[in-house]
Parts: sequence; C-alpha cells; structure tokens
Amino acid sequence: LESESLEYLVSALIWSAGETPKGIANSEEEEERALLCLDLLISTTIRNRDRIELTWEKTFGHLKSLVDSATLLSPLVEKGVFGLLRICQRLVPYKEDVADELLRSLQLILKLDAKVADIL
Repeated sequence: LESESLEYLVSALIWSAGETPKGIANSEEEEERALLCLDLLISTTIRNRDRIELTWEKTFGHLKSLVDSATLLSPLVEKGVFGLLRICQRLVPYKEDVADELLRSLQLILKLDAKVADIL
C-alpha cells in the first residue's frame, strides 16, 4: 500500500470498530466486528513496521481509548492489552528510533482498573 492508503486503512479500521464505551460492546455482533477490526489493526501495524510512524499514533489512540474506559474485562479489552504487548514485542527490537515511545506506551497497562488487571 502507498502511505496515504495505509493511513486511510488504519482510520477505516478504527472507524469500523465503532465506539465501545468501557470496552464492552452492546451486542454480540458489535463485539465481533470490533474484535475483527482490532485484530486487523494490530496485524496491519505489525506488518508495516517500516512505516510505524504512519500507523502508531492512531493505533495507540484506539488502544488507549479501549483500556482507559475499561471497568470490566471483556474480549475487546483483553485483545487490546495483548495486542499492545505483541506490537511492542515485535517492533521494539526492530525499530530503535521508536523503541522508547513503544515502551512508554506499556504504561497504559499500568493504568488498567484494578479489577480488570487482576483478572488478566
């Protein structure tokens, strides 16, 4: 993909996921759609590691919104947390120029609600 197309893809995946207040979808269909979009977003970010600067800001913003609003554990919150870990695991050794920013993003996990963190 060209750079502009990649940026549009990331934006479209986030938009398609919809808003899930507190990380909990209103219906099973919404949850499945949000999970699929999140999985595609994480995979797209990892597979475009050479262009992380194009995808990271929006990807992290989406993950942050999921984790910040989580008061209960849901599959969406779980996938978001483990997706963030996966992104960092794959990209920190590869992209030294953004390693500090990626590692700082892990602080997001420390901000999880205590009930959610205990279950994870």
